[in-house]
Order: sequence, then structure tokens, then C-alpha cells
Amino acid sequence: MNDAQKNQSLVDIENRVIAHADTRFEMEYETHCHFCCGCCRCKRPRRNEHSTLPVVLEDINKSEAVLVLDLDETLVHCSFHPTDYYDFCISIIIDEISYDVYIQKRPFVDQFLSECFKHFFVVIFTASLPQYANPIIDVICPNLPASQRLFRESCTFCEGLFVKDLTIFKVPLDRVIIVDNNPCSFLMHPANAILSITWEGDREDWELRDYILPLLMKCENAPDVRKVLASNRKEP
Repeated sequence: MNDAQKNQSLVDIENRVIAHADTRFEMEYETHCHFCCGCCRCKRPRRNEHSTLPVVLEDINKSEAVLVLDLDETLVHCSFHPTDYYDFCISIIIDEISYDVYIQKRPFVDQFLSECFKHFFVVIFTASLPQYANPIIDVICPNLPASQRLFRESCTFCEGLFVKDLTIFKVPLDRVIIVDNNPCSFLMHPANAILSITWEGDREDWELRDYILPLLMKCENAPDVRKVLASNRKEP
């Protein structure tokens, strides 16, 4: 394989493993307007013909709220090329080719996750492929059980989008929160969502510490987390 072929292969792999590469820009823009700006141009997505199987959350305490966390651009930023700084590097093999992936952890992410595990039943739900995402989760959440790691196959594919259907957990939606930087991910359940700023390596970003964690703490014992989220949304 010559350099040009390998570079093209690298681009192809990035497009396959990074969830947002599968999202149409126009739909993402419209849904961002809908949920952040009050625009009403977007429609609820149609479900797939193939329904997603329910997910059994093992050892869940019924008093705990379920916290669903996105991975890429919410907790970490990943690059297939060396960066000026990175926290760790993983190697993945796809189509018998090995690729190095350079991972940056969002500021405060370790403390954020530690607090989340104290107060919520945490699930990481990513639209990425497991062979890419699992090694990252192994580093940032080494004790997270396999049953609390969900990948692309657990998403609902709607009109070209990978959507995270929170009803697959079979938990009342008044006790489920999703944190995600992509508004397309929570098209089915906008009232349950905290929209994170997309993080692409800014070392002065304090979104997890200053906004998301304090808001989650307000939700911990709320009878209906959706009411708390509705009254604490950021102004556009």
C-alpha cells in the first residue's frame, strides 16, 4: 500500500469510526436551532423498521437516576494524527490495518466522572464502533461494566442519523439524563438532554466543572429530571 492509498484508507476509517461523520450537516444545524434557539423547523425522526433491543441495566438501584454520557467531543477528543499534546494513545485494528489514535481528555473529566459515579447510574453511549471506543473507555472508566457501554449497534438509525433512544433502558424517562454535544443524538428525547459544547481540545474549557456537573447535582434527587433541565437550560 503506497502513501496515497494509506492516507485515503485513514480518511475512510475516520469516517467510519467517528460518529459525527455520519450526521448530515443540514439536519444537525436545524436540530441545533430547534433545541437551542427555539426554532420549530425540525421534525421528530421516524423510527427504523428494525427496533433496537432493550438494554438490561444490571445492579441498578431504583432510586438512582440513569446518566447517559456521550464520548467523543463530550468527554474526550481523538485524532488519528499526532497532536501537540495528548493524554494517551491507543492502537486499533480495522480491516487488518493498525492505526494509532491520540486521545485528549477534556479538562476536569476525571473529577467529573468520579462525581457522576457517586451520584448516578452511569452509562456511556457512543455512536462509535466498539473496537474504537472500548479502549478509550478502558482508560477513562476502567471499572465500567460491559453492560453499561453502548455503541453504534444500540443506536436507532433515523433518516441518516444515529439517534440514541433512551427508552431502550426500560427506565422511566423522568429519571434519565443524557449529556451529548450532538443534538441529533437526542432527537427523540430533547427534554432529557444536557447539550454540551463540542470540545475539540481547548485546554481552557471548564464546561464539565462549571455547567454540566452543577446541573446534574440539581437533578440527582429530582422526581422528574426533565423539569429541572427545562428550568436550567442555557440561553442561546
